[in-house]
Amino acid sequence: MFNEAEKAFNIENYEDVYEYLKTADSVVPKFLLMLGISCFFTGRFQESNKILSKVLFLKNIEQNHRPLSEEKIISDGKRLYKLLERMEINKIKLPYTFDEPIPQSIERANESYVELDQFKIIMLQSGTTAGEQKISEFLDSLKLNLKSSDSEKRASANFNLAQYLNIRGEDEESIIYYLDSITYGPNKALHYGYLAQTLLKLNKQNYIVATYSRRALDLDPTNARWHFIHGIACNNLGRNFHKSFLNTSTFEFQRALNCCRSEQLSLRKTIEQTMHKLNQ
Repeated sequence: MFNEAEKAFNIENYEDVYEYLKTADSVVPKFLLMLGISCFFTGRFQESNKILSKVLFLKNIEQNHRPLSEEKIISDGKRLYKLLERMEINKIKLPYTFDEPIPQSIERANESYVELDQFKIIMLQSGTTAGEQKISEFLDSLKLNLKSSDSEKRASANFNLAQYLNIRGEDEESIIYYLDSITYGPNKALHYGYLAQTLLKLNKQNYIVATYSRRALDLDPTNARWHFIHGIACNNLGRNFHKSFLNTSTFEFQRALNCCRSEQLSLRKTIEQTMHKLNQ
């Protein structure tokens, strides 16, 4: 396991390194640093910060006469830890997820989700007096559910209100409701994914986008869209921040294509067009 992890690390295949080492029971600084660095370049910034802050302050980390390869890993780990501090990564608050997994949302061929069906039916009635009345009543019911003692209802209400603000072009305001939707529904990948998608649209810092898209695909690794969004964020990071993110981007785009079901022709086409454009 450790040999395979080291081979993957040397060719910057960071996702494989993470898979090899995430459950490894190792206290060897070199492998902990490899795991922390791999977390960084796969968008697991909070996890990277936690590991690097722990291992870099071990008493024996500054031993002399280390092999040059280990010295480089230590140097890289220190550099990335300083970057994480400058990024103020601890200010991005991700809620704790529940141990018990929940069924995740399945994207349809037309790129829709069942969670937004009622919202879309109501919104299609806009333009008439009766339709506007129904929209008003629907929004009132959502606002009422914002105060519900039922966390699932509260999460859904915040998510739907975020979507309402989105279609009105009020994307900045929608972020507040997306954030609340993940607070009350921390195991729902859909909410993280749509938040990441909106942040990407608004050209927010790509490491913030990647933080939420990473959580979405960790909760639901079979959803092609979350891999796609994460791939775009990592590509942007690779072009503007550190080239090692480009390997993760390539991996995520390929995973996105692999996760597309046969009927998801529209999403597949978008992914392929994006990959072609980025490779030009």
